[in-house]
Amino acid sequence: MIQQFTRNNDRHLYGGRDVMKNIFFILDFVYFFFGLITVTVEVFLRRDFGERYFTRLNFTVGFFFLGLWTLVVGGLASFFSSGFFRPSSMPQQPSNGSYSVMFLFFIGYILLGSVHFIAIWWRNRTDQPLHSLDSGKSWLLPLGKLMMGLVNIVAWLPIKIFSFSLSGEDKKRLQKLLPLVPDSRTFTERFLEPAVVLFVSALSAMSGLGVIAAWLFMTAILLAARTNYRHETDRHQFLQLRDQILEAKYLPEAMAGASDVIRIPKTVRDTVIRTANQIKEDAPEMMEEIKESHPSLADALAAINKTPNS
Repeated sequence: MIQQFTRNNDRHLYGGRDVMKNIFFILDFVYFFFGLITVTVEVFLRRDFGERYFTRLNFTVGFFFLGLWTLVVGGLASFFSSGFFRPSSMPQQPSNGSYSVMFLFFIGYILLGSVHFIAIWWRNRTDQPLHSLDSGKSWLLPLGKLMMGLVNIVAWLPIKIFSFSLSGEDKKRLQKLLPLVPDSRTFTERFLEPAVVLFVSALSAMSGLGVIAAWLFMTAILLAARTNYRHETDRHQFLQLRDQILEAKYLPEAMAGASDVIRIPKTVRDTVIRTANQIKEDAPEMMEEIKESHPSLADALAAINKTPNS
């Protein structure tokens, strides 16, 4: 069976398995691992999770990591800040303040996580399911809309200056591209949420709550990395879909060397044509299969055979 033609297929440049397959496998594993930690703050930041995004697995492993940090790191910090180990030159501080706040954070994680599971159960039982991979709706979304509006206001002046260099038709196109930052949910998840967690971490550190400050600092970094990777992979999937639509529409022109949307080098086009002609002579039944499984490629070959060699 001939595999479907698409320029999105893996290129085996060096033979054997494509290197990018292994790279994406590693990135997906890192993305998954980061999620086992970032879930400990996402339960506070969002609601209405999809069932396959907020799972029992990542909640349980997050419970384990957070509990381990609370007991070990928090316990050690409380122990070494006691009067016996504290140098006399250090000011007197509550020995268990940081540990207590971390413990409250741990309890809040359990309670809010349970509420999210109940909400998922309720939606499923009442036939109101969300997409199972939905990342949830941020509580910070109103603030994200406000800050996004401020960013668009600040960007208005340089864009206005740039528009003076455009023709009348291009100015109309520019108006369709505004505002500069159009998606409040993406803006909130990618930038605002990690910034807020980092801000709370800084406040905790200044308040002497080092245990929870360190956890929030680490989680903010991982949350930013994971969220940006998720949005980039979502965009990659839609770009693949768009490329397939463009291939179906413009591939015949591209094979004739007459397309600016898909540009195929002449040497590549000539090689494809020679191969197709050889198949047509030696195995005409394969050409019929190409017509059925690759109609755009078959149209492209037919189109270029009707045109002079370019």
